[in-house]
Formats: sequence, structure tokens, C-alpha cells
Amino acid sequence: MIGVTVKRERAQAHLDELGKAVEAFMQEDAHRVFTDLDLDEGEAVAISGVQDWRREEMWGAILGDVVHNLRSSLDHLTYQLACLVRDPPKCKTEFPIFWEPSKFKNARIGCLAKCDRDRMLYHQPFTRYPDDPKSHPLWSLHQLDVDDKHNVLNVTAVVASFRTLTPVCRDMEIVGVTEFPRQDSLKSGAVLARYKVRQTGPHPEIHVNAEGTFSVVLGKGTGAEYQGLFKTAFAIRDAVGVVTGDFSERFR
Repeated sequence: MIGVTVKRERAQAHLDELGKAVEAFMQEDAHRVFTDLDLDEGEAVAISGVQDWRREEMWGAILGDVVHNLRSSLDHLTYQLACLVRDPPKCKTEFPIFWEPSKFKNARIGCLAKCDRDRMLYHQPFTRYPDDPKSHPLWSLHQLDVDDKHNVLNVTAVVASFRTLTPVCRDMEIVGVTEFPRQDSLKSGAVLARYKVRQTGPHPEIHVNAEGTFSVVLGKGTGAEYQGLFKTAFAIRDAVGVVTGDFSERFR
């Protein structure tokens, strides 16, 4: 079980790294709101100031490290179970993750003991979540890992819901307001509000303070579309822990 343990620990290290990266982003950039003041038109525009899209792409790369190590820990487990029968195993091994029962017959576990094959059947998404097997964390793990290794990065997006926009003026007054609350992916340059203004002094300025909630979700087309990034990652980690813990008695 050494390889299984090391892989899970490495996944947790990457998950901690991801948490620190997202937290730093939220503190530095997520709350930024810039204003564009046009006195000739008598208008001020509040604009979302998220800047660093390259950092968000890196989140997808770090997530790939998380899911790869968790997926690999299950494959290491399967190989070691096969070694209990014959070392080295006489067949290729891979931990099966299927949402369709019919696919399980093709699982690469033929050289494992029957008790281990039965236990793997018990942990399948179609067994644990028969009404909605694709919502099982192990199926999310499978899809996220396949996409990261063979297709594209698992994209992420910052989602914001601005509860309050508070303009602060000097030498000017606001005579009209139109707000556009954001409840979708927060993009740089998104217009949050338009203010009709009138100059009242020699040095007009306006700043907008924003309050709201911010979170990170997996993007469209990923294995956990629009689901919370950390909620999904923690669920996958815990599901893998359940599986490996269930088999650990076989190595005592």
C-alpha cells in the first residue's frame, strides 16, 4: 500500500497548493472594481477588474495533478491486489470506473481474487448511485483525469454575485443609477453599473466599493460542469479514501 499512500499524499499536497493559489487570487484581484469617468457624457461606469487569466489556467493544471495522483492511487491498489494472487500479475490491471453496468465485464481485474472483484463491483458508480451514476465522485475523477491527460486542461472560472456596489464621490454627485448584478463567470471588463453624474467641484472623482460572494467552479465541458472546484475535489478525494480504506485489510 506504499504506492497508494504516497499517491494520495501527493494529491493532497497539490490540493493544498491549489487552495493557496485561489485564496491569493481572491484577496488580490477578485474584489477589484475600476471606474471609467466621462464628464463630457456625464457618465461613470463600474467595471470588473479581474486581470490574471493565466493564473486561472494554472489552476486547471494543478487540478490535473490532483486527479491524476488520485486516479493513479486506485490503479496502484489494483496492481497490488493482483500481486496477492501472483507476483507479478499475469494480466494487465486498472481500477475500473464505469457508470454503465455492461462495461464492467471488460474491467482489467481478471487476475484478482473473486472477493476483490466483487468489492470493486460494489464501489462502481452504477452500484453506489443507481439513479444517477454520473454524479458519483469516482465518475467525475475518471472524466477529469482523462480530459487532463488526453484532451485539454480542465478549465475553471471565478463566479461572483455582487450584493452591494457602493460609489464614493468627490466634487460630483450621482443623479441616476443602473446596476447589472453579476451572477455568472466574472470576466475582466464586465460592466457592473452605470452612473449618471454631475460635476460639483474642481476635482471630480468616483470610486466603487464592491461586496459580494466569490467562488470557483469547473467550466463548461469538464467532468463536473459548473460544480464547485473544491467541493468536487474534496468529494473525489474522500471517495478514493473510502475505496482504499475498504481494501486496506487485505494487506494486513
